This record gives sequence, C-alpha cells and structure tokens, in this order.
Amino acid sequence: GMFLLLGGGAMLGHFAQHTAFAWAGEKLTRRIRVMVYGSVMRQEVGWFDQPSNSPGRLATRLATDAALLKATTGDQLGVTVQAMFALV
Repeated sequence: GMFLLLGGGAMLGHFAQHTAFAWAGEKLTRRIRVMVYGSVMRQEVGWFDQPSNSPGRLATRLATDAALLKATTGDQLGVTVQAMFALV
C-alpha cells in the first residue's frame, strides 16, 4: 500500500512539475516575443534597409529564437531541476 501511495505521489509531483514548467515557459516566450516586437517597432526606418533586418528575417528570428528559449526553459529545465533534487 505504501509503495502505491509513493508511486501516486510521484505521479502527481511529475504532473505538477511538467505543468508548472510548461506554463512558465509559455509565459516567458510570450513576454520575450512582445519585448522583441516592441523593440523592432521602435527602430528607425533606415534600420530596416539593412539586409540583416529585412521583415522576413526579423519574423523568422522572432519565431525561432522564442521557440528555442521555450525549449530550454520548459522540459529541459524541469529535467535538470529533477536531477539536481535526486542528487541531493
């Protein structure tokens, strides 16, 4: 009975961990996208004439950079925290 109780507690803990890190990752990704978009919109017109600042490249960077950040802060961070607590 205690083994089942421990397994159920571990399952609830893992579910809470994944949910919390996914929520935090989504919130961080949205915040970063809003901040980057606001920064791009405050640039002078000449800034967009540079080849590295074309609208297509900026949109791609906005989509990929935020997604990479979410991947880093989501499950990866959760697994790292879990491993650290397991070592302790």
